[in-house]
Parts: sequence; C-alpha cells; structure tokens
Amino acid sequence: MPIITHSTLNAAAQPIERDTSINESCITENKLETANLLGDLEAPQLLECSEQKGEPSNLLDLMNLETNINGLIAAEAVNGAKTMDLVDGLINNSSTNKMSSKPAAPTLSDLDPFDLFSMDASKKPSQPSTIAINTNGIEGVLYVDCAFNENSVAVLRLLVTNNNPLPVEAFNFQAAVTKAFQIELLPPSSSNLPANRQGTIIQMINIRRISTTHPLKMRIKAFYKIDGRQQLIECLVPRIEGLS
Repeated sequence: MPIITHSTLNAAAQPIERDTSINESCITENKLETANLLGDLEAPQLLECSEQKGEPSNLLDLMNLETNINGLIAAEAVNGAKTMDLVDGLINNSSTNKMSSKPAAPTLSDLDPFDLFSMDASKKPSQPSTIAINTNGIEGVLYVDCAFNENSVAVLRLLVTNNNPLPVEAFNFQAAVTKAFQIELLPPSSSNLPANRQGTIIQMINIRRISTTHPLKMRIKAFYKIDGRQQLIECLVPRIEGLS
C-alpha cells in the first residue's frame, strides 16, 4: 500500500475559494425587495421652504391646525394685517353685541341733582279736592272737574259716602253760593247710601261766575233719614281748592 505524505495531500487538494457572486446577487435582490417594501411605507416628503412661505394656508390645512382666538375658531389663516383686521373685527363685534344686549342703567351721578324732585312730574297731578261735609258719619268731598272756562263756568263733582253702620235714605242735597256766582244742581245719581262706605252718591254742580267782586263761598244743607229718623246737616265751605 503506497504511503501518502502530507505534502502530497496539499498538492492534490486544491484550495476551495468562497464563491461570493451568488451571495452578492442574493444580497442585491434582497436589498431591492427590501427597498420596494419600505417604499410602500415611506412618509410623504415635506414641502419645500418656498411652498411653505407662499402657501401657509395649505400647510395649515395639511397639518389640520386650528387657531383659537378668544374662543373664536378660525378655519383658515390670513397673512399680515388681514389677520389682525379679521381678529379685531371679530373681537369688536363680540364686545359690541355683549354691551348692546344689556343697556346700561343710569347711575345717581348721571341724574341732575336739581331735577330729583321733578322725576315724577310726568305723572298726572292729583285732582284738587275739598272736604265739604264731614258730620255724623256723612262725608262729602268736592272735586273740580273743570275750572272756570271762557264762559266763566266751572264743573264740580260731589261724592257723598256713609260711614255709619246703618244705611241712609232720602238724601237731599242743597247748596247756595255768594252773589257774585250762580249755582246749578244736576240730578244726583241716587238718594240712598249703603252702610260702611259700600256706595256713593254723585252730585254734579255747575257754577257760573258773574263778577269778581266777591270770592266764591258755598253754604250746604243736606236732609236724610237714618234708622227712620230725620237728620239735617248744615256747613259752610269758605274756599274750594282749584277755583279762584
């Protein structure tokens, strides 16, 4: 059997070199496949600086940003002074609406100190009245419905009430005036008075002035029955409020 030495083995066996061509082609293909896969997942490219400056509204739309200005949502932004004008207009309109919705109440400093006593001057003044009868529970008040007009005629209204717990019957009113005047008594509204001020008698009176030599005075007589007994009232009215 022949003997094979170590040198013979080295000469016979050729060194095996690693073939990298196949591996490189596989790696290249893998890189291409990986690139294709990653290409589907790549994020969109950012806009150019020039596009950002020229179209800020598109950038804001892309980023889906909303600006909150004092509670007002702006869907789009405007450059420069236009934005400030828009914001100022919105704020001014909002403040104007708030102020106009609630009118300011006048304060005491706004009032004229010399006009404090004339605040109720627009109200109708009270009608002049004179107590003509106030005897034995019978009360009569004279009101001036019309002062002396161009015909020198005044119209008076007498309201008679009964403060007694018993009713009054057959009430008869009589009156006389000074010689410078004439008096006319119109028919009364009634001749009976319920008890406890539950009703009134209305007596209309016309007075004509003849001259101004004497002031107006009125003498009154009233007859009536209460509890079946005859009663008499006599009184003098020296002055009637509202007539001069």
